[in-house]
Amino acid sequence: MSGAAAAEVLDLRGRPAAEQLREAHEAGERAAAGGGARILTDLDIVATYVLPQAAQRGLRCRVDPPDGGTRSLQLSPAGGAAAPAGEPQGEPATESIAESGEREG
Repeated sequence: MSGAAAAEVLDLRGRPAAEQLREAHEAGERAAAGGGARILTDLDIVATYVLPQAAQRGLRCRVDPPDGGTRSLQLSPAGGAAAPAGEPQGEPATESIAESGEREG
């Protein structure tokens, strides 16, 4: 096992939208402070909110396509010290899908 800190897993599924957004924001703050986070949500608005928030904080953010109604968002510092196990290290997110002009199928 490496010396990297384990990423926090935050399961927000089934909670009210306002609570999910608040918890996701707080997870972003913790990730920016050097932690990592994996957020599970059943609301697309959470992913829409987290991606630009992560970019503003210089975080690396991976948003996986919905799987059975659940989206997985993985946040880690740009250096990748707390990236979830098995995740490649990379540059921080710098643009949203809307800004890049790309859309999924």
